[in-house]
Amino acid sequence: MKYSLIRLAASKLLYLLLHKTVTIFCHPIHGKKMQLKTLFLSTCYLVSLMLSATSYAKADQWQPLQTISNAAEFHVKNHFTENAGNSFTAKAGKLDNRLKLALCQNPLETKTHGKAQTTQQIVAVKCSQPSWKVYVSVKTVRTEPVVVVVNRLNRGDVISLSDIKIESQQTNRLRNGWFTRLEQVLGRTLKRGISSGQPVTGNHLQKNWLINRNQPVKLVANARGLSVAMKGKALSNAELNSIVAVKNLSSGKTVEGVVIGPGIVRID
Repeated sequence: MKYSLIRLAASKLLYLLLHKTVTIFCHPIHGKKMQLKTLFLSTCYLVSLMLSATSYAKADQWQPLQTISNAAEFHVKNHFTENAGNSFTAKAGKLDNRLKLALCQNPLETKTHGKAQTTQQIVAVKCSQPSWKVYVSVKTVRTEPVVVVVNRLNRGDVISLSDIKIESQQTNRLRNGWFTRLEQVLGRTLKRGISSGQPVTGNHLQKNWLINRNQPVKLVANARGLSVAMKGKALSNAELNSIVAVKNLSSGKTVEGVVIGPGIVRID
């Protein structure tokens, strides 16, 4: 309705201006040159007014860019928030203001484009009627409580309770995993130093060996429902559920088994 009123007002102004231009042209004021100059200026103003009226009339025919950004952000939040307890934000990149897309008659459709990254997603925002598609870059930030060190720790240090605390940090860029409970790293040995306030990751810790090389171990074998235990010596370090070579001290033979507990190896 408001755009119809604008067009009506513009039409009346155009009529009055055109009438004035014709009047000037037909009745000399100060000679031919003055007539031509006046006609030229009037024509320029007339064209400018026509363009302005057209712009106002079509302003409601373009898709608002903010609705495209909102759709892309909602898509990322809806598809990549794994834990509602974590703080997660998504911010769409600024779209070019010169972008003119016809007003979509249907709800906007969204889809992740390419491989999802930890800090940035590319979202395809699509309209089916009329048909158009635009790609929007969305930056993401995920924050959650993680284990960090209170003061700097050095390689070889054993982590104690006074060395660590829980603190909310951005986890997008953390690699090799992070820890959310103090007991997960308590008593572990560092294989590299960590600065104050830095999150503890799996890359900082030495392997949590349940069996050390040359350690005496108990070999357990199950046969026909009977459990037989023998003494052995581990030939390498090993973690839980990993395979380790063990020397059977009774037979002198080397066998392989699976670590099922501290100092215990099951052989089949």
